[in-house]
Amino acid sequence: MLKNNIFLALLLLFFGFGNSFSQDFQILPDKVIYGKGTFKQEQIIGEAKFVNLSAEKKVYQWYRVKKNLPSSWKVTTCVPGKCYSADKESGTFTLEAGKSGILDQNFFPNNETGKAEIELWVYEKNNKSKAMKTLYIADASDIQSDVNK
Repeated sequence: MLKNNIFLALLLLFFGFGNSFSQDFQILPDKVIYGKGTFKQEQIIGEAKFVNLSAEKKVYQWYRVKKNLPSSWKVTTCVPGKCYSADKESGTFTLEAGKSGILDQNFFPNNETGKAEIELWVYEKNNKSKAMKTLYIADASDIQSDVNK
């Protein structure tokens, strides 16, 4: 009987603790997003979808960290409802319950070969403890290749 109670307490603790870290949003694809093209392309897009999994309208905060960006490249961010200029490093967006929208990084190689890496962090506004990081990688070579492979 004591073993059963201990097991039940551990099980409740595990599931209760695990649920406290659950996300009310999702980014698809998860973790790493690749974009490939040539340096002659005007734009290489790292495409993602953001989904509000909650039952209510939410305001989300985002910020971008440039891990590696060739000198002449520019990068812009598009979130649900808006695209920002290259100099905008952070912002907010609102999304209705159960709705989704784009969460893209647009890379502009400006005729320079190279590889760029951008981290995009997103979290529910005022709840940074549940931030989710996605890495966007763009590769612009001197030969044509498939985008988002």
